[in-house]
Amino acid sequence: MVMSNELNTPRILVCANDPDKQPATDFQHLTVNNISYELRTGTNVSEANPEEILAVDPINGVVLHCDGSVYKDPSYKR
Repeated sequence: MVMSNELNTPRILVCANDPDKQPATDFQHLTVNNISYELRTGTNVSEANPEEILAVDPINGVVLHCDGSVYKDPSYKR
């Protein structure tokens, strides 16, 4: 629900290539069944550690780092 402050819609939380997830119509109905991406948290996940992984798209094997860089890494693909 914290993301509702930053996002206009929860629909973007489902990867277009994910056949198993359906976008939520609004944040009140958002569940794990409406999210494709894996968001990492913890003390190391910050701008102070740009090489740390912030989020993963397990459908396409795409990794987002804290510095904003994005890389394709097949080891993260389901």
